[in-house]
Amino acid sequence: MSLLRGSGPEVMARLSALALAAILVVSITGYAALHYGWFSQGPEYRAEFQDAWPLVPGMDVRVSGAVVGSVRNVQLTDHGTALVTFQLRPGVLAPRADASVAIRQDDLLGDSDLSLELGTANAPLRGPIPLSRSIQEPRLDDFLDIFHAPVRAALQTFIVEVGTAMEDRGADVNRAILDLRPGFLALGNVLEQVTGQISALRQGLANAHRVTAQLSQNSGDLGRLVLGLQRTISGVAAQSSALNAGLSRLPQTLAETDTTLRRVSSLSDAVTPLADTVSAAAPGFAHVAGLLGPYAAALGTASRLASPTVTDAGATLRGGAPALDALHRVKVSDLLDPAGGLFAALGPVFNQGATALFGTPSGVGGLGGATFPGNDVTAPLVDPARDYLGAYLVVGCNLFGVPDTPGCLSRILSTYLGQRSSTAAPHPGSAAPAVLATPPAASSRPAGAPAPQPPSPPSTTTTTAPAAAAPVTGLAGQVKSLLGYLLKR
Repeated sequence: MSLLRGSGPEVMARLSALALAAILVVSITGYAALHYGWFSQGPEYRAEFQDAWPLVPGMDVRVSGAVVGSVRNVQLTDHGTALVTFQLRPGVLAPRADASVAIRQDDLLGDSDLSLELGTANAPLRGPIPLSRSIQEPRLDDFLDIFHAPVRAALQTFIVEVGTAMEDRGADVNRAILDLRPGFLALGNVLEQVTGQISALRQGLANAHRVTAQLSQNSGDLGRLVLGLQRTISGVAAQSSALNAGLSRLPQTLAETDTTLRRVSSLSDAVTPLADTVSAAAPGFAHVAGLLGPYAAALGTASRLASPTVTDAGATLRGGAPALDALHRVKVSDLLDPAGGLFAALGPVFNQGATALFGTPSGVGGLGGATFPGNDVTAPLVDPARDYLGAYLVVGCNLFGVPDTPGCLSRILSTYLGQRSSTAAPHPGSAAPAVLATPPAASSRPAGAPAPQPPSPPSTTTTTAPAAAAPVTGLAGQVKSLLGYLLKR
């Protein structure tokens, strides 16, 4: 063989070179076999990515940070996505139907791997992991590219300096990370709760949006409200001294109020028996209140039925005004004097009792009769289906021996009272005044003859001047009541 020809050193050199080449080839082949899984018989799975850069075959597949396999192939699909085939080592748990993957950067140098989440579904994974559960995590260089060149250079310098500061501080960093772990777990729980309240937050934001929209529509009113509030605060500030003075007197006012409240409490205790009495009488009050309605209705009916009588009485009183005015100036003692002219004027009434009660043969004066239904207001408890006969005395001038003509009664009284007012009042102990002669009886007077006037009394001579009769204020009221009773219908 040509390799063994030559001197001893040359042959040894050739054999050494050949052995070194063989060792190098075996090492490279073993590394490739281990790295690319040539001797591994684990299962293969696929995942679809929108963009698989910078993933290449041979990169690690990790689960919770541990290497469990490697990437076998990256190829382009017919619809423009990347299909990554990866192989797991034997003994690794199989991915479930809800498994997810992510392309993640390992360090600042740009090395990446495929991070696998096995999932928790009961069914195993069948088919590629879809795009909805695959993601390419942002890389540091992508993050830095969003800044301008000066900012990017400053961030790179900051990162380098942080790396320099953390050099040989791995144990401290690990200890700090372990100490921060409970905080991150709590932060994770908070984020989970916030995630669970997203719908409520969304509803709250929608309500806030509606409120702000309404506020924007009423911005003018809000402006006026704020302006009025500012003016109010300014006014209160201007009256701060008066408010301070009022507050300083407030304790005394409260003390007096406390005293007043105690007195009110005592008064309420004293009023309690009265309240109990009123409460006990309340049923009676209620019964009376129920009876007031029918009584008021009956009063209304009576007033409506009595209205014609009141109207006629008013007309009669107005017609007898001259006689009432004459009677107003006469003393009651003159009317009741047996020697006075009133008894002379009433002479025909007493002398002709039959005519007064039953009237003249021509049917004038005397007693009269009328029928009334049973619902008369003066007799409310009689049978309404029956009629009742009532008798009334009709006062007429023929009772005084004078024919009944309009105003005849007033003329009779005026004649009598006029004569009394023209006669001098006697002194005590003097003779009684003359009286009117009794007029002839109505029965001795032809029908239709004019009524005889009472003769004038004889004149008397006195030594004193005649004195007019003093008016008696109560007499007019008594006469009006008498005429109202005699002339009612």
